[in-house]
Amino acid sequence: MADSIGRFVLKNDNEFMQAYEELLRDPTNNLYQQRLENRLNQLANYLRDYWKALSRIFRDAFTGPLRHREEYSVQRSTGVYVFHRIFSGIYPPNTLPRGMTPIGVRHHCQRRGFSLTVMEDVLRHMVQNATRASEFGRAVDDEFWHKGKRGVRPRGDTLARATNQRDIGQLSARLGKHLPPLP
Repeated sequence: MADSIGRFVLKNDNEFMQAYEELLRDPTNNLYQQRLENRLNQLANYLRDYWKALSRIFRDAFTGPLRHREEYSVQRSTGVYVFHRIFSGIYPPNTLPRGMTPIGVRHHCQRRGFSLTVMEDVLRHMVQNATRASEFGRAVDDEFWHKGKRGVRPRGDTLARATNQRDIGQLSARLGKHLPPLP
């Protein structure tokens, strides 16, 4: 989780990067250190709400008994990388339709306010649109993320079981293009 947060959330957050660069230039400056810590706390709160919104959408994959949750990839590397890309709007080059501006959930929150409700609304819209468009030939629901485990056959989409960044990036873009347009 830390790698994907660093790669897709922190590196693409202007406030964080500015505070980080200031602190690098003057590591003893308490004001710079406080500014960086404040931004980290703010981003941590955003991500907490973001993952809570996802848990409301994919309830079975999040709330079942531990042995059951291990059968889903949404909280594992695949889902973590996919959803941190979607949060930030950072998709691999040439994966979005030509002319489409990459947007993420954070872009909606910057316009409408960072809240659990906004994040859940935006994510539900994305999931419902991807399902309606038959983007994957099936519903984007809990079963979509089912990866199986020893003795339990996978029922989920092949991309939702991806283990390489190329396929994970493709999955994030295929989902992300169904985010609602910015208000």
